[in-house]
Amino acid sequence: MVRGGDAGFVGDAYSNTVLITGGIIDYGVNGGDAYDGDAYDNEVVIDADAVIGNNVDDHANVYGGYSKGGDASSNTVYIRGGIVNGDVNGGNAYDPAVGNAEYNNVYMSGGTVTTAVVGGFSRAGTAAHNYVEVTGGTVGEGIAGGVSEDGDAIHNTVRIGSGATLLSSAVVYGGLSWSSGDALTGNTLYLDGFRGTVDEIQNFAHYNFQLPDSLTNGQTLITITGSATDLTGASVDSITLGAGSTLEDSHTVTLISSATGSFADTIVQAAKGSSQIIDTLVRIDSGALTATFGASDVRTNPQGKALSQSRIGGMTLLGGGADLVADTIFDSALGGVALTGSGSGPVIFGSTSLSRFRTKTGSHVDTDGWSLLAGLAWKGSGPIVRAGWAACFSKPAMVPTTDIIPSPPSIPSIPKATSTIMAAASWANTVS
Repeated sequence: MVRGGDAGFVGDAYSNTVLITGGIIDYGVNGGDAYDGDAYDNEVVIDADAVIGNNVDDHANVYGGYSKGGDASSNTVYIRGGIVNGDVNGGNAYDPAVGNAEYNNVYMSGGTVTTAVVGGFSRAGTAAHNYVEVTGGTVGEGIAGGVSEDGDAIHNTVRIGSGATLLSSAVVYGGLSWSSGDALTGNTLYLDGFRGTVDEIQNFAHYNFQLPDSLTNGQTLITITGSATDLTGASVDSITLGAGSTLEDSHTVTLISSATGSFADTIVQAAKGSSQIIDTLVRIDSGALTATFGASDVRTNPQGKALSQSRIGGMTLLGGGADLVADTIFDSALGGVALTGSGSGPVIFGSTSLSRFRTKTGSHVDTDGWSLLAGLAWKGSGPIVRAGWAACFSKPAMVPTTDIIPSPPSIPSIPKATSTIMAAASWANTVS
């Protein structure tokens, strides 16, 4: 057993890091281990040729944080390579009477986990706000955002990318409660280009599909070999297609091959590339969840303007600087030259300005700017140097869907803020 930190019988285990890049670890890995306290902010990285457990029967687990008497929260595990012959938990609160598992994370981009990948596990408390992302590697038995024996498993997120491999016997759960707890509320699934066969997908309140370009008319994204996905109380929040997708108006694909439950027909505004929105009918049809594109309209995506709106801040700054030169700097220069009388020597002059602009673009771009101009003037001519800085904040008009382009938690795709810094030099003639 490898432990990044062991608090013993009293105290918390926190801010520990374990990095394993090779060798064989027989009995598992804990980033932080607390017997009668909390385990939080610990980190474990499994990489390269590391082997955790000699064989699949060892059940050598990897925990970001492990507590037998408190909470396991905000712990993180990275699986980048190697083999884990056991479970991976971002955080594990194992006391049978107390302890929540919240805000834990697992990021898997390579390697193999022979059993399950779980964001947060709690025996007695709540498993909530945990995050699992599998973008590569192989998972044997399944993925769960949060698992609780006697409590709720809610507001967890699972994201599966195109590079992930799940065995056909694997299950995918947003939340799993071994008792009668709530295992649905707020749980979210993002399928980011993943296409494959699994045993079950259950207990997600929100589904988001990013379809791979290889998916064509009449084909199936996810094949279910076990129990049908129960969509009671669930919604499909977004569907996105790559710019290279051949799916178009009147095409139909199967999102999940076996689906059941109370699910109303829904129009989802699917985004294709960055420029097109396709109204898409999502429904349970003949026991499968299907999507039919072009249900009522195909149109330009208003988000497309976000690609050019950040340039408007720089253009606004240039315009403001030009106004400053035209309206202010020559008055300053001429006034300075006039004070010298005969103009026998140069006069230093300058001016600054603060600006705030709102540019209407169908939505708007706000630009806050500051400009500085300075120069030397005498009868005849003189140099002018200008410097400026501006920050612009663009807010494109949005189509009314929950998440057109799925993003990881707390990383919004828009609005965007950009900064522009520029300097310019010029030569101006002055006359007094």
